[in-house]
Amino acid sequence: KKVAGGGAGAGLLKDLPRMREIVSTVVRSTDLPVTVKTRLGWDAESIRIVEVARMLEDCGAQALTVHCRTRAQGHKGRADHSGMPRGKDAVDIPVILNGDVTTPEEARVAFVSTGCDGVMIGRGALHNPWIFRQTQEYLGGGEVSPSRRRVSCTTSTVGPHRSLMDGSSTQHMRW
Repeated sequence: KKVAGGGAGAGLLKDLPRMREIVSTVVRSTDLPVTVKTRLGWDAESIRIVEVARMLEDCGAQALTVHCRTRAQGHKGRADHSGMPRGKDAVDIPVILNGDVTTPEEARVAFVSTGCDGVMIGRGALHNPWIFRQTQEYLGGGEVSPSRRRVSCTTSTVGPHRSLMDGSSTQHMRW
């Protein structure tokens, strides 16, 4: 909230000229590829992903990751992947989908339904750290490997007298 409220991060969705200036300056200042991650828009009334995608490509961004929620949503509610095809079709740079991809099957659905070039997995990895390997196997035509037994793995790591929910790790487990 501090970042977006201060006009940075997702707050730049309310000031596209400033976003353009920042991204253009960064692109001119480095020989490294510059990528941008943003949201669909500030709120449901200001979904601007097509305009933003075109602008970022014009600035020289080499790829775009779209968190398929608005800033107003935060991480609540379901991500809305329906705007991704329009954003993807508007530009030639790679567009990566982010939001509510928590299983290998959801990754495949995201690729097929949106035409995105990549899928970013975030919070899904907190509950299943093997999701990356599983997704790679699944998308490669294989079967999803079963998850390791989290409790036994955790018990051997933290000791038999502590559990995942004893207060030591709940801040990392609750989403």
